[in-house]
Amino acid sequence: MGEHVEQKGSLVEPARLRFDFSHYESISSGQLSQIESLVNENIRSNHDVSVQIMDLDKAKESGAEALFGEKYDDQVRTIRMGEFSFELCGGTHVKRTGDIGYFKIVSESAIAAGIRRIEALTGEAAVAYSEQQSALIQSLAGMLNSSQDKLAERIQSMHSVNRRQQKQIQGLQSQLASGGTGQTVHEIGDTKLVVVRMDDSDVKSMRMAVDQWRNRLGRGIAVVGGIAEGKATFIAGASKDLTGEISASALISHIASKVGGKGGGRSDMAQGGGPDTDKLEDALNGVQSWVQDNLSQTL
Repeated sequence: MGEHVEQKGSLVEPARLRFDFSHYESISSGQLSQIESLVNENIRSNHDVSVQIMDLDKAKESGAEALFGEKYDDQVRTIRMGEFSFELCGGTHVKRTGDIGYFKIVSESAIAAGIRRIEALTGEAAVAYSEQQSALIQSLAGMLNSSQDKLAERIQSMHSVNRRQQKQIQGLQSQLASGGTGQTVHEIGDTKLVVVRMDDSDVKSMRMAVDQWRNRLGRGIAVVGGIAEGKATFIAGASKDLTGEISASALISHIASKVGGKGGGRSDMAQGGGPDTDKLEDALNGVQSWVQDNLSQTL
């Protein structure tokens, strides 16, 4: 981390510690992992912890670390842990580094300009914390239908989808506020038809969009289609006064067949989909002609 790092304070208790030091930026997760690994490596090495009272000048000449600006007596207490650590210290310590058991960093933060703080647990408290974190990761992986090693990737994917959906929602809200639709409403006789593409949307959002369009159109048909998680999905809704003339279920069956799938439902609301996502746009483009043909058959 650099020669500029100096200890600025500390707290040492049997199960936890706090270490303050000078540094100009946050410590990366990679650096924190390296610090943990280095400390635990020396814990496992089980170094002897030797205590020696020395003249201050001799201790400094021998390489003992001292706090900058700290006032010391002529005689000082030194602590040596193998070749890993040699410093001036008045605290009490274990007899061997292995007695610490395990070291786990739980937080890193700024406490003042240019001053960072690391907080950590040791021994059984560190083990218990690690077990809790492991259980949490396992639980999250289960909720997100992901393996633990793919959890970060899964969360990033969901975050990206959520951001795109938020942009879609904002766009739709803006359209509604301005009184516009942002979509072409086709008029087939006295029936209105709108076809909307909504990629990266869940079924619930697509169904809500269909309901909103049906309410807006009056006598009409709304079709929403999109690609999400590698699959094409469609939902169609028809106003109640059209259900005797055209079936949303039949319309969805027709559209889904174009993407290698199937679908069905009620005459006023139906859902379907298929795996051939590259054919989704053609399927949506064919909706108008299908509706025209089927409405004309009822006249």
